Amino acid sequence: MLVYQEPVRAAEIIGIIGKESYTAKLLRHVLAASPRFAQIDRRWDLDIRYEDLQRPLERVLREIVDAYGKPISIEEI
Repeated sequence: MLVYQEPVRAAEIIGIIGKESYTAKLLRHVLAASPRFAQIDRRWDLDIRYEDLQRPLERVLREIVDAYGKPISIEEI
């Protein structure tokens, strides 16, 4: 989801994952159960993009890297 500039439909996410056995209903359930994702008009996006805009940039970047869970390039941020 990092490569998208706007929220994505569940069907698009399934296409990217490449697991045709996953259903949109299952994916929506998993995304809704995670605090890392936000539902915006029946589409899904990273919750970090909708956090408080008053936080310092350093803190936002640290949260993105922590949430990603592995090394991340500047382009991906």
